[in-house]
Amino acid sequence: DLNPYVAALAVKLIAEAKKQGVNIVITSTLRTMAEQTALYNQGRTTPGGIVTNSKGGSSMHNYGLAVDFGVFKGGKYLPGDTKEQQIYYKECGDIAIKLGFFWGGNFKGFVDVPHFERVT
Repeated sequence: DLNPYVAALAVKLIAEAKKQGVNIVITSTLRTMAEQTALYNQGRTTPGGIVTNSKGGSSMHNYGLAVDFGVFKGGKYLPGDTKEQQIYYKECGDIAIKLGFFWGGNFKGFVDVPHFERVT
């Protein structure tokens, strides 16, 4: 679903993280405008917590240029709730930046730690 260049970078990111003992699983790539709008509405006009500040059409997910991921250690998903878990996400962010991604952990305002994007 991803732009081919972004897909190749994501494969490199997964491999580099694995070398450091961190397993990344891609959880979301391309989204339709309707899917993005539904996520934007969550916590605003529909139940749940706010998960994005990007409306449909303003997210890089709508163009195949963004990746959401989860970190797994020992087969267990780490949501990033503890300082120890956040270290793994930061390591992944550092790798992503070296590969040319923008890391959501560096976003101003709405920080989106399990998110990478690349405008080609």
